[in-house]
Amino acid sequence: MSNDTLKQIAENLGVSTINGSYLSGIADYYGVDLAASDDLMADILLAVGGDPSTSTDYLQDIVLELGGTVTINENWMEAWEAITATPPAPVNSTLPVISGTTTLGSVLTTTNGTWTNSPTSYTYQWKRGATNIGTNTNTYTLVTADSLASITCVVTAINAGGSTPATSNTITADNYAPVNTVAPVISGSTPVGSTLTTTNGTWTNSPTFAYQWYRGATLITSATSTTYITQVADAGLAVTCRVTGTNPVGSAIGISNSITPTADVAPYVITAPTLSTYSICSNPGNSVTIQSMVLGGTPAPTITYNWVQVNPIDPGLPPIEIGQYTNTLYLGYELIETYLYCIITATNTAGELVINTPEVYAYDCT
Repeated sequence: MSNDTLKQIAENLGVSTINGSYLSGIADYYGVDLAASDDLMADILLAVGGDPSTSTDYLQDIVLELGGTVTINENWMEAWEAITATPPAPVNSTLPVISGTTTLGSVLTTTNGTWTNSPTSYTYQWKRGATNIGTNTNTYTLVTADSLASITCVVTAINAGGSTPATSNTITADNYAPVNTVAPVISGSTPVGSTLTTTNGTWTNSPTFAYQWYRGATLITSATSTTYITQVADAGLAVTCRVTGTNPVGSAIGISNSITPTADVAPYVITAPTLSTYSICSNPGNSVTIQSMVLGGTPAPTITYNWVQVNPIDPGLPPIEIGQYTNTLYLGYELIETYLYCIITATNTAGELVINTPEVYAYDCT
């Protein structure tokens, strides 16, 4: 009987009846829409590779398509030999969907989508445009090379009948070139000769950094580190640092604030001081005067004088202040047979300079 044949087919396929019907169970196995089908037998024959339009016996041809042997016994078909049936390959009904953010380092995840014909496993191939990337997993971590690329995932569903690929939606990665989000900041004092230092600022996408200092719009040759010592040529001009951030995708420039070095220059010696004499009789009324001293600096430094006596007990001890604070020392008997000199201090807004005159010997002339 035909029901025996349907039972044999169902058992070979390992399917159960639906509502007590082997025919419905077999039809469902092959993806036939039970509710919409007008002829389950014809639809099964079509699903297994037969042609209902040329068939004179759907059931007989189903058995033959499945590799069974058909015999006729009193006008009834029987299928007693084992049927080796291959189920149809999976068919995608809903495409896979990628989700996740598009920033560098984010993890994208794909669904499998929806399939008919009971896939038993899935494989995954992520793509950057037409280039295969990633590994056989349903997740992918965005890397620098994905910058502005179209990312998709091909999900392949597999069963005993074969495999079928389906391509997901497209995710477009962000631009992963460096972006300066907070400008570099230079710090330091304004007098010429001061050291200025720059920060990198704040950046996205993990760049490495290079530095170039500018005097106004003019590049300062060889000023390519995080620090710069200002020069006389910088006075009155805006000094800035351009920090370049670079990664495998590209480069960007962050421009710092500016510092304008002042023309102030710390005091310095042009001509060292000399004395009007280097030995003198220590009588009241005699004197020693500082001569020839020329100091530089902008603004002109303020000069103070402090005459001192070399310690007569131990020259290695601190000197003894005499208490005269002009450029001329007036002698008296109390300074006999001692060495004397003047400590000169020059100061301006840019700094301080301390120098000593040569020594003068005050001898006893009585």
